[in-house]
Amino acid sequence: MSKSVEIVRSGKLLQVEASRQEVRLDFGKVVVGLLAYVEIIAPDGGSNTIEDVWECKGNLNALWLLIGRHMTKIVMDEDSFRLTFEDGTLIRCKNRKDFDFVKVWEPEYETGYPTVIHYLSQA
Repeated sequence: MSKSVEIVRSGKLLQVEASRQEVRLDFGKVVVGLLAYVEIIAPDGGSNTIEDVWECKGNLNALWLLIGRHMTKIVMDEDSFRLTFEDGTLIRCKNRKDFDFVKVWEPEYETGYPTVIHYLSQA
């Protein structure tokens, strides 16, 4: 059975910072850095994708629309990284089993995805 990491937090998305290195979602005590393979799924089922931040492949506009909305939790497992919002919006990054393309920072620790899942499966 695949292990998963669940981070239950409530926080309003305060800002989105975009650079060629990554897109950072700042929720105050939690910061999420996204590099590639990002899918933003709206409650109505519509979606936008960001294939690669460094290569400028994708539309970042959907992320700016999330400013002021509250996240409810982050779930990471063998299949994907998922960040959910109160209104039903979902940010999903499918696991391509290569470099860490998502980072999560909290005051106590930093977690990389998908590496964190690899370490859990070894435990």
